[in-house]
Amino acid sequence: MAKPLIPAGNIAALALAGLLLSACGGMGGMRVPGLSPSYSGGGVDFPTDSLTIQRLRSGPVADAPVLTVEPGNVWPEQEGQRATMADPDAALRGLPRATFPEAPRQPPMQRIAPRADGRIINTPDGAAVTTGGNDRVQGTLSPRGSGVAIRDGGTVTIIEPGTPPRLVPAPR
Repeated sequence: MAKPLIPAGNIAALALAGLLLSACGGMGGMRVPGLSPSYSGGGVDFPTDSLTIQRLRSGPVADAPVLTVEPGNVWPEQEGQRATMADPDAALRGLPRATFPEAPRQPPMQRIAPRADGRIINTPDGAAVTTGGNDRVQGTLSPRGSGVAIRDGGTVTIIEPGTPPRLVPAPR
């Protein structure tokens, strides 16, 4: 005796699965509010009042409107002459003139003091010569090496490596 393809207890489960599967397809185009799945389009609504559908169902339609030519001039007005690079003033014709507010006055620039190169500063250990900088801070060269001279009023502070800073009178 041959075995059945589907056991007897599974026939009900198979019928239920087929019923649920058919519901996924939108139930054959039938729309049931609240039961149709949102992704199924359901049935198709044809616009039955359109001329094309009326022609397909019953043949030619006698009262179709006939297309006619629109009366009068339908073309746009002629444009004016456009501005080109040969006539840039024409592009500005008819536009209001641009006005700009007056720029605020700035104070005059301060003059930078001339460089103080080559001045000799006498120190107790010998002379030091300035090598660059401005009227207040300069580099120095002396027999002890290079250093910095900082002028403050009538005195100059000389800072050199290996020696403590020295305060000497400023040259005039």
